[in-house]
Amino acid sequence: MSEQSLHPAEASTNLRMAPFLGLNEDETKLVYLCPDEEILPTTKRLDKPQPPSTIAHPTHSMYRSAKDILDSRRYNEIFDLTAQLPVDICTTIYKLVLPTAPEHDSFYDIHQEMYLKLYRTTLLKLATVCHRWRLIIIRTRWLWNLVPLVFTANNLGSATALAKLWLSRTGRLPLSINIYIPHDPEIDWTAKDNEKISEFRKFSDVINACSDRWNCLDLRVPGALLSNFVGRPKKLEMICVGSTTPEPYYNDYVALATKTNDEEKPTPTILVISRVQFEAIDASWAKLTRVTGRHISMFDIFDILEQATRLEFFELECVICDNYSIQNAWATTITHQHLRFLKIIDVRTSALKWLCADNLITFPCLNMLHINVQRGDFLPTFYDFLHRSGGNVQHMTFIAPLSDKVLFSMLSNLPCLLHLDLGATLFSERGFTAERILTHLLQHHERYIKAFKSATGELLGVCVPEVPLFVPVLKHIRYRTMVQEEYIRICNLVEGLEEGSQEEPAEKGPGMGTAMQGTLQGGAGPSDAIDHPELEDGVSVVYLELSSSLGIEVVYDDPSVETIGEKIAGMMVEVPAKDQAKEGSF
Repeated sequence: MSEQSLHPAEASTNLRMAPFLGLNEDETKLVYLCPDEEILPTTKRLDKPQPPSTIAHPTHSMYRSAKDILDSRRYNEIFDLTAQLPVDICTTIYKLVLPTAPEHDSFYDIHQEMYLKLYRTTLLKLATVCHRWRLIIIRTRWLWNLVPLVFTANNLGSATALAKLWLSRTGRLPLSINIYIPHDPEIDWTAKDNEKISEFRKFSDVINACSDRWNCLDLRVPGALLSNFVGRPKKLEMICVGSTTPEPYYNDYVALATKTNDEEKPTPTILVISRVQFEAIDASWAKLTRVTGRHISMFDIFDILEQATRLEFFELECVICDNYSIQNAWATTITHQHLRFLKIIDVRTSALKWLCADNLITFPCLNMLHINVQRGDFLPTFYDFLHRSGGNVQHMTFIAPLSDKVLFSMLSNLPCLLHLDLGATLFSERGFTAERILTHLLQHHERYIKAFKSATGELLGVCVPEVPLFVPVLKHIRYRTMVQEEYIRICNLVEGLEEGSQEEPAEKGPGMGTAMQGTLQGGAGPSDAIDHPELEDGVSVVYLELSSSLGIEVVYDDPSVETIGEKIAGMMVEVPAKDQAKEGSF
């Protein structure tokens, strides 16, 4: 088998002219036949499609099975349209049928495990459609250069054979290695007398042998096994290292790159890290542009910001702040000229507090800011950070404990903000309501405020201040709520706004169009908010476009509805070890 992938036209010719096993003219022995010599006479004899004969030959019953197989194959090659498709069309079909990989920054093992199993199963199922499809799939190298391996402690024995088979079909193409081994509390991977470890090392040796072709390496295994993957991945572009052990695993060396003094380190552009120490990964971060970290320490965050000077995308989730204090806090100032997207998802504001402390961090080119914290206080250092880094922010998602002070202190430092996505948590200030939010945000548009007042009466309980606070002229406002009563109130408020905004004012406010558009999208009228059709399970949306320069969107998330991740977890079925062994025999 050639090491290079076949050109579609060349592959089509080779597949059509490939000899196959058949009976000679006397039907006394098996010989190799050319398809054109057998198919063309058969085509002339058959006026219409006829199934292959199942009558046993009277004198050569020993060849009955082989002859039936050959007859069926010739019949399919003549009359089956699927088997007659060109190679380029077949490969296009494969691309459409194969599942789409989850994003590299997806932390959720349930998504990763489902994708890896589905990719392998789909590819093997495609190979069973017909003999020709099987040949095309085996000879198409790029179908095999993504190696999706999901193993448990019970089927590590078949891991080595399956990895060898899969890698043997990749030629010399760059490889995307995806290995997932879930956590098993009954297995101690650190025990020296564990037989599973020796089996795993045989498997890792097969993967390490092709390390020079690693392009993307995704390892989600117990932390004690990470040091088994070593090599010289010069072309490594993406590293995903995650410990499936529930507790963060801090070791001295994760490996991934063994080198001598005259060899260069790999220079990846994407890093996904979870429950692993950043310093333990031996690589150069000069070209790193995208980092996603989960369950990493504050020290790792500052190390990444200091070493990845070209970083553009930085996402953090569940940062560990337990061992971080004033006594051992980071003290070096960092100014990032390339960072454009910052996302922080956490339960508390602790990580945000330390990140903004002492004016250490500045992101002058920041364009998108996403903050999702459930509880905690926002200190003045946070507003100072926005003052230093918020000059170019145009998109902001802010899901946090809201209050008047937090909201308007934040907005006053975002002069270029155009799109605001707000969400109040259960720990928001008790007197803080969505009606007050919208009233303040629209204070530049007097006729909107008039409409709000006429629609809500004394419900607002607050008027526009005599000395208005600075609020950027927004183009889009989205408000998220998990309280159905609040959602209904806002929908009714928007309905009153729509009705009251039809009068043309004497003077146009800043950023206003020549005419008002009060168009509701996504369901019935706001007064029937409970009956609004749901765009997703438990999610209702009402949208009002007030003009060409301003739109208000209200989203209700039902907290009692099962999440998509929970549904996927319920649908997931573990593949038995014997089934995986069968797949490996393909």
